[in-house]
Amino acid sequence: MSIDDRVKSLRELMKKNGITMYIVATADPHMNEYLSDHYKDRVFISGFTGSQGNVIITMDKAMLWADGRYHVQAENQLKGTSYELYKWGKPGVPTFMEYLRDSVAKGEVIGFNGKTFSEAMFERIEDLVDGRDVKFVDDVDLISEIWTDRPALKKDKAFILSDEEAGESTRDKLKRFREALKEEGADLSIIASLDDICWLYNIRANDIQDSPVLISYAYIDFDKAAIYTDLDKLDDAIIKALNAQGVEVKAYEAFEDDLRKIKDKTIYLDENKINRYMFKLIEDDNYVIDDINITTKFKAVKNDTEIKNIKKAHITDGVAIARFMKWLKESDKTELDELTVQDKLHEFRAMSEDFLEESFDTICGYADNGAIVHYMSSEATNKKLEAKGLLLVDSGGQYKFGTTDITRTMAMGDLSDEERKGFTLVLKGFIRLMSVVFKKGTKGSSLDLLARLDLYKNQMDYLHGTGHGVGYLLNVHEGPHNISSRYNDVDLVKNMIFSVEPGVYEDGKYGVRTENLVYVEDAGTSKYGDFFRLEPLTYAPIDKDAIDKDMLTAEEISWLNAYHKAVYEKVSPLLDEDEKAWLKKVTSEI
Repeated sequence: MSIDDRVKSLRELMKKNGITMYIVATADPHMNEYLSDHYKDRVFISGFTGSQGNVIITMDKAMLWADGRYHVQAENQLKGTSYELYKWGKPGVPTFMEYLRDSVAKGEVIGFNGKTFSEAMFERIEDLVDGRDVKFVDDVDLISEIWTDRPALKKDKAFILSDEEAGESTRDKLKRFREALKEEGADLSIIASLDDICWLYNIRANDIQDSPVLISYAYIDFDKAAIYTDLDKLDDAIIKALNAQGVEVKAYEAFEDDLRKIKDKTIYLDENKINRYMFKLIEDDNYVIDDINITTKFKAVKNDTEIKNIKKAHITDGVAIARFMKWLKESDKTELDELTVQDKLHEFRAMSEDFLEESFDTICGYADNGAIVHYMSSEATNKKLEAKGLLLVDSGGQYKFGTTDITRTMAMGDLSDEERKGFTLVLKGFIRLMSVVFKKGTKGSSLDLLARLDLYKNQMDYLHGTGHGVGYLLNVHEGPHNISSRYNDVDLVKNMIFSVEPGVYEDGKYGVRTENLVYVEDAGTSKYGDFFRLEPLTYAPIDKDAIDKDMLTAEEISWLNAYHKAVYEKVSPLLDEDEKAWLKKVTSEI
């Protein structure tokens, strides 16, 4: 069935149900960023495979919204279909919400699957169309009626992190949680977001590719705590371990019934992280405090054990990256393509017994494919390498003791002046942010300009954030903090982890991104207050072959040399003699 045939079938079901507009969000019942194949409704109905995006289907239009990371990819994947692409972030292009605000007609009947639609999104749409006599139909899953061969959910067994691995017991986390709950004036909290639940209960699984989480719900009040999940995924030892920490284990389906039983309570929850269907089960006589999950705030600040373990994960990953870069640099480029390159990178990571899986699908884009920010190589797009130009590889690993995320852009041979300039401008912004010292109370938005300044001087920019939080053996993207031009009212504090990843992307030509993970460390105290700096977690060479040295200041050269010295010192002890010699050469002073 073609994409347009699927849209046609959906419209027939819409007509049958009296629906004039149907929205397909990129979500599952837990509002995950990355979805199991079972919940890729938007991919099914549009053919667009990016990690984010929204679809609106009316009787005469099919529309997809994609952000700046996916403009080129979405354009390519929608070719030959009746879809209109709205490039969110481009001047003059309405956002998804702006379109609804301006286009929803009086008496419109808007349908969506309430189980894969956040309560927050519903309320925003409801407010936008207030006064237009709009009816919402939120209990219809029309995609399932068309998608007859929908993939099944995984059934892999879960596993528990020991206190030594997690750095804090579930019992102690629950104690902190309840103290915060009391301060908020709430009686209880319900949690639907999987990384939050897994962090709180020190449990992990393999329910979603690249994200070691367990599909579940959580309930916490001052007397009890519970996890609701597929009981087949838990063996007796896990249930016993959870019980010993004060956690009751219940069937996934029991969560709905328990929600209905809550009466006259103040409930703390995150409406961005709970679906519309579950929210509606909460009786009107309860009071809801809507805010970022308490667990989200807690897990953003890593404990010392987590920092120690994550450092170990990054050194292990650095070994894999060094071996990969050596192999790539010494290979005959004309015998390689994007898919063989990313498969080889997986091989190097898998050499470690501590490697579990990738932390996201590897982005491996050569030449103009590198300009597609979140490019996914496939048999249809796979590009052969040549002994020239740039190769961008953004990848990461899930290890038993942490999550990594790294981007390196590498010269495959001769570079044009434009490519070398783009690479070096990105490097300058990268070094400036990596070198920053900032005062307590600083927000991520205050640091964003540091990475963009040299690009701005050349009337260049990139259409994505500069940094995102990273979980501990959890999601590679996590909040609440970030580094972005958009204001985010979250202070950067000690032991927060995030990425530093400026880039530049020239459509049809090349792409550059350089990315390290860092954590916030103390930088001293003076009469002016407390100061922080960024300490690298990622240790891997930055390709000197792509640098225009004349564009770097003495300070920037000094930083790069010091960083490369640290790369060699930390990674080389785990390499053989031939690998050490290569690493010594590529990390020598510029």
